[in-house]
Amino acid sequence: MNLFGVLCIGLGVIALVYFLICMGYAGLSASFTPIWLLVSLVAFGMGFTLRYIEKNEVHISEWISCPAFAIVVIAATAFVYAEALVIYYGNQTAPTDVEYVIVLGARVNGTTITRSLKRRLDTAIEYLEENQ
Repeated sequence: MNLFGVLCIGLGVIALVYFLICMGYAGLSASFTPIWLLVSLVAFGMGFTLRYIEKNEVHISEWISCPAFAIVVIAATAFVYAEALVIYYGNQTAPTDVEYVIVLGARVNGTTITRSLKRRLDTAIEYLEENQ
């Protein structure tokens, strides 16, 4: 299998694993989570289509293959970079001399908070108790 096909299948695996992690963390209530399932399905589809094309010796123009390869490489690089920033800044020690804390993201379903919002609020309360 060519490098592009392997890259697509690898990207599909990463997106699927990320989807499962998001599902475990936030459940179906997170509105952005299904995007990762879609990304994984598209990447798997591209990878297995390329495998079929290579196996059956179907010719694809360079006008199609080169831009497609560039798009996948750019998408994979952007994903890895964004995740590296999230991990890096997520592990930073928070300053202790702040006047207020803003808890971002997640929604409320009626009067029930989502698991994602509950974890964020619990972390904010823990921070408040440690820094009073």
